[in-house]
Amino acid sequence: MVTTLDLSPFVIHTLDEDIHHKPGNDLAAVPHHVSSFAGVPFKVRGLIQLSSAISKEKTTIDYPSEVLGIPVRAAGAYVHFLQCSSWHAERGTVVGEYRVHYADGQADTIPIVYGHSVIDWWFMDGDDLPTDAAVAWRGDNASTMGLGHVVQLHRFTWANPRPTVVIDSIDFVSLQQESAPFLMAVTGSDDAASS
Repeated sequence: MVTTLDLSPFVIHTLDEDIHHKPGNDLAAVPHHVSSFAGVPFKVRGLIQLSSAISKEKTTIDYPSEVLGIPVRAAGAYVHFLQCSSWHAERGTVVGEYRVHYADGQADTIPIVYGHSVIDWWFMDGDDLPTDAAVAWRGDNASTMGLGHVVQLHRFTWANPRPTVVIDSIDFVSLQQESAPFLMAVTGSDDAASS
């Protein structure tokens, strides 16, 4: 079974909007709606950008530090996150976390680790890829084209240790490091990704 979550109520930037007040810095080229990314179907509506230690200085925008209660209401062996981050951090820095709330009242925490599950979404050839996430989409926008960068999104997959218990909701939380995590989509499934 596959459950693609609809994150529309939580979206901060749509795919077609300028991100961080930078003209042309958008994700308009990303497939809209339900598409396969690195072997997993995701329902993409936009992105949830969280704050960081430098996000307001860089953008003048008061991004939220957390988004709580993203409804899931399904069980599954795997949870897949289409995600990235804005700005750099030292490899191994925990920049955020997902808090998984099960229907039986128990909870689990998934760390979002820079260089492992996320890296900066502006990418240059030769930059290190995340060690625990797959490249899910690669493209560009008007802002990156003249600077030698591309845009990359990554699919990070978490093996649920309690696959038969319904996940009620997930919280998405920034730990206020320099790199600010952002989330595009979430999918639950009984199978690991095909790539």
